[in-house]
Amino acid sequence: MDAIVKSRINHVVQVSREIIVVGTYVYPLKGVYYLLTHPNLYGMVTSRLLPTMALGLIITTVMFFFTYVPQAALLTLLNGPFGVINAVSLVLSESATVTMMLARNFTLKETLVDIFDATLVSEGEDNLVSKGRELKAGRESKGASALGKNLIKLPER
Repeated sequence: MDAIVKSRINHVVQVSREIIVVGTYVYPLKGVYYLLTHPNLYGMVTSRLLPTMALGLIITTVMFFFTYVPQAALLTLLNGPFGVINAVSLVLSESATVTMMLARNFTLKETLVDIFDATLVSEGEDNLVSKGRELKAGRESKGASALGKNLIKLPER
């Protein structure tokens, strides 16, 4: 019994060390920092911010209207008085999932590609981006302002 516990503890320690050494958990923070330090990307983000927030508000309102009461009733039977609170977190989680799926597939798909391409162009990878997208010529065209139309169709997921 002790050998099993020790081996599992050693495994957890080993995996934890690997996670710390690899450092992939830092990349989202680096992305936020990169966005904040490159104002030429703000326009692409802010152009989709309001529609995505409106979509989230509409979905959350509809989800609360149709699903909160049945879920609160069921969770109250299962969890007692905490079921009402659990139903709120459940509806918010469901709404966030639906919003993310719809926003990514319908409103943010092209924007995410544009931000990625603009980042590559601003880092000097024009030759890589030009294989799949037109680039505007000129010194002042850097980052988002250098992007033209796509030359290839984006793959569907």
